[in-house]
Formats: sequence, structure tokens, C-alpha cells
Amino acid sequence: MKKILYIQYTDPFLWPVVVHGSNILSSKGYKVLFLGVQSVSDISKRIDMTLNDNVTIKLLWYLDPGVRQKIQYVFFNLWVLIHFVFWRPHVIYASEKLVCPVAYVIKILSKKTKLIYFEPIYLGEGVQTGLEFVRASRQRLARIADLCLVPNEARLLKFIEDVGDYGNTIFAHNFPRHQEFKDIPFRENPETGKLKLFCFGFLGPDKLPLQLFEALEELKDKVELVVAGIDRYRDPNRGKSHSKIIKNEIKKRELEK
Repeated sequence: MKKILYIQYTDPFLWPVVVHGSNILSSKGYKVLFLGVQSVSDISKRIDMTLNDNVTIKLLWYLDPGVRQKIQYVFFNLWVLIHFVFWRPHVIYASEKLVCPVAYVIKILSKKTKLIYFEPIYLGEGVQTGLEFVRASRQRLARIADLCLVPNEARLLKFIEDVGDYGNTIFAHNFPRHQEFKDIPFRENPETGKLKLFCFGFLGPDKLPLQLFEALEELKDKVELVVAGIDRYRDPNRGKSHSKIIKNEIKKRELEK
């Protein structure tokens, strides 16, 4: 049975698209192992998702930012390396910048191991990548990874601008599988005569452009927008949209980390 190791310095349930992908691979015969870190101190508040039988998740404990978390980050990298050596995965799926250093080391140590680097977060203009060694590792990893994956074309162009074009970067939209909708009941006679638009996931200008709100202003009696997601980028369009759209026309359900 082929093995794939997912690594991310966070809880994988914060990236539903990654978990969905792991379920698809496990259904095709892969054995999947996630190594990550708890994102909340209270486990009862942790997001939960359905996993296939071949998917296992191991998480380190949650720590507040500070010296202890920095020590944990060092331990996390060693922990990942130990699992790589003894579990011997065929594929590494590395998500987000903080795992670039250990992912780069793994690829250097084992060139035959396939390595996919996924960068899901919208950075925004002028936002720094982080620590210098993380930025350097990200650029080096982009050069030797078997595949670099980003969620849309705009991110693809920004990623290539940051690290260079090595012909190994693609984008893929984060759409849910059709199985997730097959059991959802649809109303034959909607309560309102409005068209409902539903946006979910990580919120940002790439998913909620200002032009969308301008169109909603023109169609506010016919269209309703429902937003469910995590606004961790402090979307600059939020203020503009609130000044343009009547609050009743936009229903926001945000999950603040």
C-alpha cells in the first residue's frame, strides 16, 4: 500500500480541501498520515471532519505564542523527520510556509520521494513571508519540489513572482466534492424570491472582490449573499462593502480563530 505523509504546522482540519484530498487518496488505496499541531487549547472547540479508515491524524499540543512555541516548532521538525525515516512514505504533502524548511531537508535527503508543496493562505500585497530561513527554504523548495500547488491563478502569478518559475507550479480551485451536496435538501418553493449565493472558506479579496458587492448593490432586491468562513486576512474590502451594501443583504457567519 502506498503511503502519503501530510505535514502542516497547524490543525489539518483548518484546511478542509486538504482533508478532502486525503479522503480521496485513501479511497484509492493510499495509507494517509497527518502530522500537525492543535490550533485551540480547548479540544472540545476543535473543528471535526469525517475521515476514511486509512487516514490517521497525530497532533502536538497547543501552545500560546512565545518561547515554548518556538521550542515546539523545533521539536515538530524533528518529529516529522523521525516519522519520515521510520514510516517511509512515498509522497510528502507539505502545506504552508512554516513546513518549508523540513520539507526541503526531506527532499534533499530522498530525491525519489515525491514532494508536493501547497500554499493555501492569501498573503495580500506587502505582507512579509516570515522568518528569513523560512523565506529562503520556501524559495529553495519551490525549485526542487515535484509540484507546487496554489488555489487560483492570481496566487500562481504571485507565487512565481516571489520564488521564480521552474515549470512545476499549477493552480487548482478549491471546490467541494459533489458527494457533499447529494444529501442536502433543496426547497422547491423558496421562502424568498431571491437568488442565494453561498461563499465558503478563507475570506479575502480573491474570493470576495469589490465588484461582487457593487453588483449586489444593483441587485439587492433579487440576490442575497451568504458568507461562511474565516476572515484571518482582515479583508480590506470589508469596510467598503459594508458602506455600500445594506447589512440585511449580506449574512456573514465567520469562524474567528
